[in-house]
Amino acid sequence: MKTVPLEKKAPLKILMLDVGGSNVKLRVSGTEEIRKVPSGREFTAKQMVQEVKEAAKDWDYDAITLGYPPDRGREAGAGAAESRRWLAGV
Repeated sequence: MKTVPLEKKAPLKILMLDVGGSNVKLRVSGTEEIRKVPSGREFTAKQMVQEVKEAAKDWDYDAITLGYPPDRGREAGAGAAESRRWLAGV
């Protein structure tokens, strides 16, 4: 069996989104700059996509990761179902 060397590829640049109650924080892996987009209770998934695209329009990235806090004020499982509905609103 002949082995073929793997091509060395540059690490992916990941756009990291941290969704919070007051802001969505954005940062690309390997950089220090953090940008913020105001959010809040009435902030929809569609609004977030539009605002994040605008805030990150001059950044290069290969993929996106999204972090959001669990809803601790509801019974177990309710937060996950609500999150799926929110994400489906995109």
